[in-house]
Amino acid sequence: MKPAGLNSRFADLKIGKKLIFFFCLLILVPVFVIAYQSFTISSALIEEKTARYSHDILYQTANNVQAQMDKVTGITFDIIANQEMQELLFNAHSRTLSEYEITRTRGRVENILASYVLFNDGISSIFIVTGKDGLDFALNKDRRQYDLLQADRGKIYAGKGGVIWYGTDPKEQVIPIARAINSLRTQKPLAYMVVYLQESYFSDLLKKTQYVGNGSIFIIDGNKRICSHKDKAMLGKIARELDGIELAPDYSFSKRYINGELQYISCSPPLKNGWRLVSVIPANHYQREIINLRNSIVLVAILITILAVFLAVLIARSISRPISKLSMAMAQFGQGNLTVHCPVGSKDEVGQLGASFNNMVENIHHLMQVLYDEQLLKRDAELKSLRMQINPHFLYNTLETINWMARMKGADEVGDMAKSLGDLMRATISGKDFISLQEELKGLRSYLNIQKYRYGDKFDAVIHIPEELQGLFIPKLIVQPIVENAICHGIEPALTNCTIKVSARVREAVLVIEVEDDGVGMTAEAYEAIREHCDSDSHSGIGINNVKRRITTLFGEEYGLSLQSEPGRGTKITIRLPVLREYPEKI
Repeated sequence: MKPAGLNSRFADLKIGKKLIFFFCLLILVPVFVIAYQSFTISSALIEEKTARYSHDILYQTANNVQAQMDKVTGITFDIIANQEMQELLFNAHSRTLSEYEITRTRGRVENILASYVLFNDGISSIFIVTGKDGLDFALNKDRRQYDLLQADRGKIYAGKGGVIWYGTDPKEQVIPIARAINSLRTQKPLAYMVVYLQESYFSDLLKKTQYVGNGSIFIIDGNKRICSHKDKAMLGKIARELDGIELAPDYSFSKRYINGELQYISCSPPLKNGWRLVSVIPANHYQREIINLRNSIVLVAILITILAVFLAVLIARSISRPISKLSMAMAQFGQGNLTVHCPVGSKDEVGQLGASFNNMVENIHHLMQVLYDEQLLKRDAELKSLRMQINPHFLYNTLETINWMARMKGADEVGDMAKSLGDLMRATISGKDFISLQEELKGLRSYLNIQKYRYGDKFDAVIHIPEELQGLFIPKLIVQPIVENAICHGIEPALTNCTIKVSARVREAVLVIEVEDDGVGMTAEAYEAIREHCDSDSHSGIGINNVKRRITTLFGEEYGLSLQSEPGRGTKITIRLPVLREYPEKI
């Protein structure tokens, strides 16, 4: 029920409001769709820019970190490949040295190590462990313990000379790397070397990375433990930013909420040692761009909305104002103002409608004036007619007096004619529009009685109407004019005596009355003239066509009369009427 009510209320709105509604709908829907799409696409582009920016930063920083790692790896290789170092370690490994030789060897080894460490501030200390008592060498600026990696000796030797990177020691803030020292002659292990890099060796490099807002970048190992970070308290801890994130073999970008704040997280491909760089950028920095963009789009949409509504109102009013004026003019016309005029300012459909309305009002006003004048003339004629009218009762009484006087004088035929004429006049000027078939036949017999005195034995009349049909109602003076036409056009010109037959029957709920004569009939030309053009007859005053028009006007085109005639054989006219068993109040 509610939708129907809404539809009804909308249908009752004025056309101007409907136009404003539809114009706004047609304009605002595309505007908001475009605004939404623009915001969505722009937000996606900003996120894409963020991902690309993170990728570029990580790519460049990863290259720099890898270069530093390669530099350290190169230093360890240079130390191992040093010919003097090879000779000293080979001698220490292959035979037992005296105290003097041990002291001398230690000094020479430490000098070699010092030459490499001196110009590399990132190296905190270097240890060379041979596994023989008294033959472990150390260059330790900070005097750190050198036996931290004793338990990994087997792993180091299994590395076959490759560099092994260990996680950051959060307490000492150093990153140990180790590699076996093999003899260049025999390829057998002589010792292993442990280099302690300061964590700042990488964190200082990370600090140089230009990052937006509160973003950060750090290094993790294969177990997601932080190896280098600007916040030293995070060293050695699992990177919580990567919880639930599977490390991909290549670059990855993701979004996640950390402590209720959206973060953009990027992760680089693994470096040569399996470590990765991770960047974390708070989304609020880029969301400020998105919010500014959203506000700009909303502002533009609001301005367009205001402009659209303003234009919609102007356009709707320009269309609806002429219609409103026409509607007001029609309302005044409906209240009887026949001099109303609708101003027409254009030649479009509304203007043409207004011009047509003005013409219609003028024509109706003219017709009303003509009708008024005709009514005045008719009333004047009626007054004149009333003045000249003779009381019908006076005529009836006069004819009745003539009837009785004639009979008293023995002139029965004159009395009979006077009585028949009186009866015919009563039927003719009766105030009823419909009479029974019995009353119609009574008037018809009076008419035939008068005509018999005129024509003598020229014709005979046979009336056969079943008793059950005589109570049906028909329009007044329907049969008599047809019989009059038969006498005037069929009987009078005949040279022999003729017969007129009047019969009636009901067929398919239709009252059929037939008037047939065996007079002279008529030619095809005369038949067409009577059928199409005969409107009145000089003898009767009511012609066949007049009777036909009365029937079709009262009952419709399916009723009326038809005429059949043949020269020398006579004429038959058939009348078709509805079966009316009661007096019709309204037709």
